[in-house]
Amino acid sequence: MDARTQPPALRTGSRLPVITLTSVASGRPVSLREPAAGAPAILALPPRPERFAEYARTFASKRQGYTYWAGRPIVIISGDLDNATKTAAEIGLADTAEGQIGETTVLIDAAGSLRRKWGLADEEAAVIVADRWGEVYSVARASDPDDLPGTGAVDEWLRFIATQCPECGVIDEPGLGEWRAD
Repeated sequence: MDARTQPPALRTGSRLPVITLTSVASGRPVSLREPAAGAPAILALPPRPERFAEYARTFASKRQGYTYWAGRPIVIISGDLDNATKTAAEIGLADTAEGQIGETTVLIDAAGSLRRKWGLADEEAAVIVADRWGEVYSVARASDPDDLPGTGAVDEWLRFIATQCPECGVIDEPGLGEWRAD
């Protein structure tokens, strides 16, 4: 989907909402925009994520590459705490009682309000990469996991964001068509 047809709330150059979601691991609130925690690389799964299980496991397993570039891998699951915890375990995202794989945080969009705000259809997943202040650099939406960017593309976006140097005259704002990792 190109920038002209993306909903205004989920497009390159927009900001992630100031919102907290519940952690599957601790049940505590976690903010999507938390500058000290790093640049979020978000995988928002559809309400029935079975088709995206392998993609989600691969996304979560690449956390070391993401965190090398100060990325913060996040997987968002719709549902209440019990159902989201069960779903995370069923698709292989929660291999321990902590509800996460390594440093990949699994969060709950309890009422699906974030998905609605982002204009995601029930069968769509999205991969969003933003800087640590929440400015969105990349958005990919798809109903098929094969149409989502590979983990290498996510890693490239995080590397690009991490190496920005406004003092040096390097591009520091996302622009349509200026630079693409995929």
